[in-house]
Amino acid sequence: MSDEEWPDYDGEGDEDSLPPQQGDDESEAGVPELRAELQRRLPTQPYLQSYISEAMRWLDEEESTEVMLAATDLLEANLQSRWPDLLTDLRDALREDEGEDLLYALLRLTKELKNA
Repeated sequence: MSDEEWPDYDGEGDEDSLPPQQGDDESEAGVPELRAELQRRLPTQPYLQSYISEAMRWLDEEESTEVMLAATDLLEANLQSRWPDLLTDLRDALREDEGEDLLYALLRLTKELKNA
């Protein structure tokens, strides 16, 4: 959208009357595709299936970040502290509310477990 289309902002709190900017769409474009890919590659380990199920609930905003961080601690215990970088990526994605990053980290973890 070009600058000519924007009305002058007078500072009176009429931000809602402005047309949306491109960056205003907070949805993450890759999330549906990444979710589908993760479901296709669902691991066989019950503890990881449970974690992924909780992660899907977190993505749908049905689970709190605190619960997911605690679940990540349990996941780390089940993995016997292997792949610390991936676990750090999971925690960072949760803390920063980055669903797409969380899914990428889960896909990488699934791949690592398959190759282990």
